Amino acid sequence: MGRRTTSCSGLWHPEADKLALMREDIDRNSHRLKAVLGEEGMRRELFDGVSDEEKAVEAFVNQNQESALKTKPKVGISLFLKHCSTALRIL
Repeated sequence: MGRRTTSCSGLWHPEADKLALMREDIDRNSHRLKAVLGEEGMRRELFDGVSDEEKAVEAFVNQNQESALKTKPKVGISLFLKHCSTALRIL
């Protein structure tokens, strides 16, 4: 029996305010993203097997340089509360 390969891709463009909230969360909790990037399987598959988390983060930054933010998003508690109130109305 031959080997099977599956390849998937996609493009996701969340709304600007939701994207800003995600970026803010990554900024405040970067250790979580760094831990994922530092996993051996991720380093092997995405970053040509770099040796450690620090090099994986560097490779990630280099790969995403073109689409990286130049300034920190201006998102605060008011935007968060807006989303909460919208979610509560939906429920």
